[in-house]
Amino acid sequence: MKFQLRTAAMAVALLAGVSVAAAQTTTTDTKLQLSQAQKAQIYQSLSTEMDRNSTASPAPAPGAGVNVRVGASLPSNVKLLDVPQPTIAQVPAMRNYKFAMFGDEIVIVEPRTRQIVEILRQ
Repeated sequence: MKFQLRTAAMAVALLAGVSVAAAQTTTTDTKLQLSQAQKAQIYQSLSTEMDRNSTASPAPAPGAGVNVRVGASLPSNVKLLDVPQPTIAQVPAMRNYKFAMFGDEIVIVEPRTRQIVEILRQ
């Protein structure tokens, strides 16, 4: 009986440790929930804006110090661009974000943390 009680207590302690570890896992939940149609619309709008605006040059190709993946933070030397009003009118959630372009990829960035929240591809 004591053996079973001790085994049960260890099992509970082990499970509690696993749930604590799971609670500490970092997530990249961004609250920017875009449909495929919205992603295509935003990509088209932002890439058209880049073509029209000669002062908004694309960011350099990712290299040392630039990790282009959701959840990564862009270094301060990458210029973040404002989302144009027509894009915000189409997708109001974009109001709180900025963007950068790496080749044919557009990264949507939370400006305060510079964290990439979405990567749009053609």
